[in-house]
Amino acid sequence: MTVDDIQQILINEIQTLLALKPGSVTAETALPTLGIDSLKFVSLVLAIEKQCNVHLMKKGLKPADMATALAMATAIHARQAE
Repeated sequence: MTVDDIQQILINEIQTLLALKPGSVTAETALPTLGIDSLKFVSLVLAIEKQCNVHLMKKGLKPADMATALAMATAIHARQAE
């Protein structure tokens, strides 16, 4: 799975989770400004783990990894190879 594939999955999941219109979240949208609380973040991580076959809870994400969908997709892609 490529970074672009993961990024699109993330964007779709974020828009669904937050009930946002399609196209309202881009690769460069600052994710902290969207108001994702801890419960929604855990839901997002679980959905991504399932769809991307990666275990983020075990490998962890740093705050910088969650700045944008692109940053998060890049971090997830790197962890898939581990």
